[in-house]
Amino acid sequence: MLLPYSFSSSISLQAIPQNIIKAQKILDLIYKNKYFTNAQLLYSKLKYLLNEKNFCIELIQSILQIDPRNLNAFTFYAILMIDMQDFAKAKEIINEAMISNLAQTREHGYFLISKVKCEFGVGDYDSANKTLIDVLKNFDKFISDDKNCEI
Repeated sequence: MLLPYSFSSSISLQAIPQNIIKAQKILDLIYKNKYFTNAQLLYSKLKYLLNEKNFCIELIQSILQIDPRNLNAFTFYAILMIDMQDFAKAKEIINEAMISNLAQTREHGYFLISKVKCEFGVGDYDSANKTLIDVLKNFDKFISDDKNCEI
């Protein structure tokens, strides 16, 4: 699920599609089991769509306490920080993810794209360029292997 990097801060209840409301009701029941980290991450993405970013951050932090190697949670957390223009925190999250998952981070398309955006945000243009070249070299591989392009 590709997410835009910003949303309007005021979403009217009428503008929310019914399928999102139904998904939220279902996930409200499931996400409370703290060991269902995939459901929690999905719930966090839904809350992001509803512009509840602080809730997303808290939920992702709890996911990472239970599963400190969850690369999809790290990637989404970095995207949230980038969206909030907190590039220093995003860089910290990316570095932490790379320490615990170095091999996986090299093969995860969205993680690498988030890394590029973060490097660009902190003004590290050389690293951003190098990472982007690596992403483009492996683009076909990322597209053909869905698990490496999931957040």
